[in-house]
Amino acid sequence: MLQSPIHHLHQEHQAHWTEFSGWRLPERYDSAITEHMAVRNACGIFDISHMACYSIKGSRSTQFLEFILCNQINKLAGQRKGLYSCLLNFAGGIIDDVIVYRIEDDHFIMVANAATREKVEAWLKEQALSFNVDINPLDDVGMLAIQGPRALDIVTSAAPRWLNSLQAMHSFECIINERHFISRTGYTGEDGFEWIMPVEEMGRIWETSIDLGAIPCGLAARDSLRLEAGLNLSGVDMDESVTPLECGLAWTIGWQSSNRVFIGRSALLRQKERGIHRFRAGLLLQDKGMMRSGQKLWSDEHAKTGVITSASYSPILARSIALARLPVDMANIQDGGSLWVELRNGRKKAWRTQVPFVRRGAEPVQGLWLLDNVSQTQEPLIKP
Repeated sequence: MLQSPIHHLHQEHQAHWTEFSGWRLPERYDSAITEHMAVRNACGIFDISHMACYSIKGSRSTQFLEFILCNQINKLAGQRKGLYSCLLNFAGGIIDDVIVYRIEDDHFIMVANAATREKVEAWLKEQALSFNVDINPLDDVGMLAIQGPRALDIVTSAAPRWLNSLQAMHSFECIINERHFISRTGYTGEDGFEWIMPVEEMGRIWETSIDLGAIPCGLAARDSLRLEAGLNLSGVDMDESVTPLECGLAWTIGWQSSNRVFIGRSALLRQKERGIHRFRAGLLLQDKGMMRSGQKLWSDEHAKTGVITSASYSPILARSIALARLPVDMANIQDGGSLWVELRNGRKKAWRTQVPFVRRGAEPVQGLWLLDNVSQTQEPLIKP
């Protein structure tokens, strides 16, 4: 089983372990809820060295990425900028979601998910045969995510020599210095940074960040944070049988140029013309209980045709939340309408909501309704 370069430090911090995609990773250190709230209110640090990183170089690297990404790489007008996109198969299904950064005119870095590492690497190398590009996995680096309202303070204190560059960074921008790559991105819905570094420097940066106030966080908090933020999980909320049109990622499709050819375009155009048969929705459980992935959903008028793709407990909303895939004939169930889900303690109602469930911690978001039994100090509103 694979381990992080700083596995020994996680042991020293008394990590509770879990297995994920062939890796032994911290699930939590103390309390997953404590770690979740640390990211929402201050700062948390995650070891995400299991993520896959690739260097893409070559005189036709831009054309290669235009072909394999559904989003348009020409949105990266300058260097040191990043783009979120999906890698699609020829049927329009999602192999993985990735972030691509332009380092130089003909040099990019791609970050993909651990669960799809082998599939993505094989796909990239297969498609690269028609282009003059080199695909190289970055296997000699580690990766940390520092997330939360205090992330900028902690990252600049940990790397004071890059203070001005870090302070000038906007979302989806990056800097490269001394074999360190830092981007202003994350998977929590908060401000934050993802930091790729030489493995020999990873332990020092991990411990320094903790000394500065970052709380060590595991996969459990990472999952509940991304779900509150309404972010899909590759292989769970989307996979090769699901298109971006069906899982809330239509905005990543670059339709702007009618002459542009990319993998999956023809299939997506056919689906767009015919109309989708299913769509993504958020769910908020009305009563006590926990929704789970795979549970079926139905309304008073429909049989069990919807399904929960991922679910968790939301510490901010103090109840269970979920992402669901619903058939198009359930589209008449408006936001605020109810669906039924079968839990261990009986059949329960869940509100249909749009996502994200939470934006930037407990800060209220203008929306549809106020939860009845949430205190006035935590009165999050569902975003319309």
